[in-house]
Parts: sequence; C-alpha cells; structure tokens
Amino acid sequence: MRRATWVLLLIVAGAAMTLALASGAVPLPWREVLRALLGVGDASTVAIVRELRLPRVVLGLDRKSTRLNSSHIPLSRM
Repeated sequence: MRRATWVLLLIVAGAAMTLALASGAVPLPWREVLRALLGVGDASTVAIVRELRLPRVVLGLDRKSTRLNSSHIPLSRM
C-alpha cells in the first residue's frame, strides 16, 4: 500500500480508539482523553482513562483478534 493509505489508516484507528476511550459511564471530551493519555490534566480523568478504559480497549482489540483467528480452527467436541 502507499504511504498515504497507511497514514490514513493510522489516523482512523487513532480516532476510533479515542472515541472508545471517551465513551463510558462518565462521558469525557476527546480532548480530555488525549490529555489524560499524555498524563496531564485532572487526576481523576487520568485515572479513569489510563486505569479503567485503556485496558478495556486493549483487551477488546485482543479479544476480537483472538475471535477472528480462532474462527478458522475447527473445534473438537468431547
């Protein structure tokens, strides 16, 4: 793929991750999410994003990857 395509894909993936981090029981503006990822801003926002939401997003990506990979392996029944 061309470099411009990869850059566009990275921008879209970053935007999707930011939106996933912004959603939750306490909605956060995307600017606050970015500040929390950098470690600046309100301590409670940093804790919510880094300790609660970021692991959820990372595990969600891993779970989807595992589900896609395992769908090609036939399951044996006991």
